[in-house]
Amino acid sequence: MAYWIYNMGLAVPVSSQQLLSKRKVLPLEKLAKNPATPGSDDEHAKSLTTDLARPSAEHPSIAQQAYQKNDQNSRQQIYRADQIMSTPVLTLTPKTSLKQAWTLFSEKRFRHFVVTDKSNALLGIVSDRDVLNRAAELMHSGKPWPKNDTVGQIMTSSVLTTTGNTPIKEVCQVMFNQHVGALPVTDNDGQLQGIITRSDILRSMIKHGPLELWI
Repeated sequence: MAYWIYNMGLAVPVSSQQLLSKRKVLPLEKLAKNPATPGSDDEHAKSLTTDLARPSAEHPSIAQQAYQKNDQNSRQQIYRADQIMSTPVLTLTPKTSLKQAWTLFSEKRFRHFVVTDKSNALLGIVSDRDVLNRAAELMHSGKPWPKNDTVGQIMTSSVLTTTGNTPIKEVCQVMFNQHVGALPVTDNDGQLQGIITRSDILRSMIKHGPLELWI
């Protein structure tokens, strides 16, 4: 397993320990809370909610019933990035106009497109937010939309990627820690093999659960 930063086709290895480092979060102040008096409505409501939520052997919860039913069916246990990635990948070129890109974002309902050259080498990645930010800039300045605006002008050229044998749990941790919504998957030669998005992860949890996915 490996992670790379592709910057306009130039691959630089990245330490997984660096990507998996936890973010520093400031502690939240404790909220003031009045203690419930014995026999109060709040205490009664809490007790009632607990009783309703507690399943019994005779009356299992709806979630337990669904889990047991799903557990009876054969499931494919998945662990690697290449088992959940979307492939083949619909890509754009740096010369794709922003108007064409936005049309594809709308039609395909994608959030990200990978940008490659003619040899399928990774050059960058562009998101629907990038296009919207460009539109907002033009609207704020009062300028018309330039016909020659292209994807290459707004794409992120430094792209974090991974390889197909990376564990899914680690992929999720990296995407969360690095605030990325999509992670291209490349082979050892830098050729694009697939892409993993948040939707791919959620779809796999629904299709292949239960939680053996995270082992």
